[in-house]
Amino acid sequence: MLSRRCVSFSTKISTVLACTQTTPLGDQFPRKQTFQMASNLAQRAEVAGMDPDTAYNDAVAMLHTSLRSGESLLKIRRDAEKVRMMRTFLRRLGLYDDPKGLDIIHISGTKGKGSTCAFCDSILRHHGYKTGMFSSPHMNETRERIRINGKPISKEMFAHYFWEVYTKLKQTKTRDALNMEGGMPAYFNFTVIMAFYVFIEEKVNVGIFEVGIGGEFDGTNFFLRPAVCGVASLGYDHLTILGETLDQIAWHKAGIFKTGCPAVTMEQEDFPPQPKYHVFSRSPTGSIFSRVWSLLSKVLWPYPTLSAWFFRLWGWFSRRHPMQVLLDRAVNKKCPLYLAPSISEDVLQRVKLGISGKKQYNNAALAIQICKIIRNRAESDFSCDVATKRMKVADIPRLDTSLEDLDPATVKGLETCYWPGRTEIIHHEGITYYLDGAHTGESIENCAHWFKEEAGRERSDLERKNGKVIRMLVFNVTKNRNPANLLGHLTSCEFDEATFTPNLMSTVHHANIMDHYDSALNKKELAEVPIENSKIWSAMVDREGSSHVFPCILQALSWVTQGREPLVKVADPTAMLPDIPLYCLEATHIQVLVTGSLLLVGPVLGILKPGFND
Repeated sequence: MLSRRCVSFSTKISTVLACTQTTPLGDQFPRKQTFQMASNLAQRAEVAGMDPDTAYNDAVAMLHTSLRSGESLLKIRRDAEKVRMMRTFLRRLGLYDDPKGLDIIHISGTKGKGSTCAFCDSILRHHGYKTGMFSSPHMNETRERIRINGKPISKEMFAHYFWEVYTKLKQTKTRDALNMEGGMPAYFNFTVIMAFYVFIEEKVNVGIFEVGIGGEFDGTNFFLRPAVCGVASLGYDHLTILGETLDQIAWHKAGIFKTGCPAVTMEQEDFPPQPKYHVFSRSPTGSIFSRVWSLLSKVLWPYPTLSAWFFRLWGWFSRRHPMQVLLDRAVNKKCPLYLAPSISEDVLQRVKLGISGKKQYNNAALAIQICKIIRNRAESDFSCDVATKRMKVADIPRLDTSLEDLDPATVKGLETCYWPGRTEIIHHEGITYYLDGAHTGESIENCAHWFKEEAGRERSDLERKNGKVIRMLVFNVTKNRNPANLLGHLTSCEFDEATFTPNLMSTVHHANIMDHYDSALNKKELAEVPIENSKIWSAMVDREGSSHVFPCILQALSWVTQGREPLVKVADPTAMLPDIPLYCLEATHIQVLVTGSLLLVGPVLGILKPGFND
């Protein structure tokens, strides 16, 4: 599977590689790209009868080169200008932010927003709706970001619409239109616009959009009147952008609320600020504290130690419960707000969710109520009351899931929902893979609980049959995260060995595919981060020789599976893997947990389930 794709990739977008500067290991993918190459690819896309793989690879190459170059500038912008920019792009395509005939579901949150989107998509499909869904990041192929009726769009469709959108934006750009790369949206925003364009052109009934980062200033927040908004579980992530406290994060997440449009959230917990980060949040929480802090932060900025201590004290005294923030924002935006409590086991009875894990009961409950609002709107049987200033958190209307809500179509949608790489179990001969893209402290804690429960049940069954089971960990985190906070939750999983690798498929260039490109990959992440993770793990488990570092995913997988997995083939013939401990060689079954980053789980999923998108 890898060799077939790589040959196609390396031979058909050689112009990309020819125009780049490369280094031996630090830059496995092209980084710099000339405008002339971009023009050549656009011209090639217009050639009739182009091979779908070629057109698709060219489109992905354009995303990762010409359109990637403006991404860093957009990340710096944390204001409403980003949303206004998105609306300008839409107008240049002849689209509007209040589409007719397309109901929009917009979902934010820290954990579970992707799963909630997937549940909504599956439920509505089984009720007869034609659904479209945008999510990010992709697991293995870029086209996974845009789904119709639960399936990623084909390579042919992706290439067709990519070049159609690209050409229209290129033809309508002006000097004063937008200054991002001459008026072209960067990677993430382009895929959002493209998804919206595809859903309209393909006459989708309901478009489901997962927020990228935050909500208030996210590239998906251009809709004027979504049919319904959802806020999944809140937690600590992207602290340098969203703030250090949950009330600050909640302010951003609730930024998707719109006047008169119903919003549904789940019960939110409040956690104290995390102690590691010392940043100045520029996101207001709507209170007088935020205005005072805005002034003080300017005064204290030259004194980092003093400002850090002051900020910590200020954070404790000015902090509000995230549910109160959601309610306040709903009041300010004149938005109806509802609460969807978790589903009880009594209500579910024999219903088994398609996505495993106890937290999924919260996501499923949220999805059921969101879909119920969509269905009631279609039947002209929906009315809602706007949140008022007199309301308290306890007054937020509850939408409890009852047996009546679990009609056959809804149950079928819950049971057949598939969300790749999230609490996913893959059984192969002699090996069981547990994949979960958890990358925050709370999600890793849930992952550890899920793994111990599922893997423990399997190990007990195998050991009763006189089998010997060993457990192996494959782990990595992206930069700007605290690996100790994540690894600490995994120490109780009883791993025999742990391996650490960057989010890089192979050290051999032709074994990688453009879809796995990550602009954040550099020499530090390729070399230093896995080594640091390994040191942290060794100190935590206090056992020498149980931690190993590998330069790529293929080598790590080959080692933990002891060469038993035929789908794992190390592309580098000169690779020297360390010896496998004798007690591991005696195992009859291997349990492998892959976690820490979606950018790690994605390529692994592509190896173990080739063609899972088709």
